Amino acid sequence: MKCRGAFLAMFFIATGVYAQPVIKDGFPCVSELCVGDGLQELRGIKWKSVKDQGRNFSASELDDVRKSLRGSISAAAATAIAKGVFDGSTLDALSGITGSCKSERAYVQGSFTSNAGSLTDVTLVLLSANGTQRWTVAHIRRFIDVPNGEAAKELSRQLEERYAGFDRPSQRTPKTRGSFQVKYGGGTYISYDLDYTSAEFNSFEKKNISPASCLSGLKAD
Repeated sequence: MKCRGAFLAMFFIATGVYAQPVIKDGFPCVSELCVGDGLQELRGIKWKSVKDQGRNFSASELDDVRKSLRGSISAAAATAIAKGVFDGSTLDALSGITGSCKSERAYVQGSFTSNAGSLTDVTLVLLSANGTQRWTVAHIRRFIDVPNGEAAKELSRQLEERYAGFDRPSQRTPKTRGSFQVKYGGGTYISYDLDYTSAEFNSFEKKNISPASCLSGLKAD
């Protein structure tokens, strides 16, 4: 039993769970970034390339994408929005987008592998606050390989303990504005989700607003 306990302890250290910060500005974190972070916090991460993902878009299709956006919309930025993906090479291009006037949120997704070897998926969303919009980390999903079911249960327990307060909506306060959920992956891995939850996120949707009036009404960053 001692050997098994020592093995599990070393396994949890290797996953990086013990080293993870829990909260920043009310939102949950993994070791590299937090829900609620902006583009600047993403620049030190080695993102998986999305160069060959998705189909190629024509110039007219990219022009259609630009019509609902505000800011300096390069071809790289329009392509990232059209494909819904990002990597390290597109962060500068995305920073030129200061607003979106579509009724649905503009979002892009990227992935990286943590120092502990855990695949991590991140979703960036243009969120609105005080008349401006900015790219915000709205969702983090981390996958952790586990050697057996016992390790999966124990790791899940430790994660639930670490993110206590985020997984129970009734206990959330303005200081804990995110959410947490852990999922099992058939005994070979677990994944856990950290999400952005706040009044500004839930009220972002625009209804029946023309791109022209929306663009003229947005403040510049």
